[in-house]
Amino acid sequence: MCAALSFVLIIGSPDRFATARDVGPFLGLVPGRDQSGDVDKPMRITKAGNRMMRRLLVSFKPNHGDTMKARTS
Repeated sequence: MCAALSFVLIIGSPDRFATARDVGPFLGLVPGRDQSGDVDKPMRITKAGNRMMRRLLVSFKPNHGDTMKARTS
């Protein structure tokens, strides 16, 4: 609930973004790029956006590795 409320308060009006893909760069949640010639390596997130919101989203992310079990039947 805390992360959802913070998200709404920080984002404000969704009309300010042309597409949903524009929200990630606003929050700094897009990978940096290392481009040289034909090589284009993705790097860590840019961390250019709202620091508090980025921390909340990362700390409240679902951990599916612990809850999802492989089916054997």
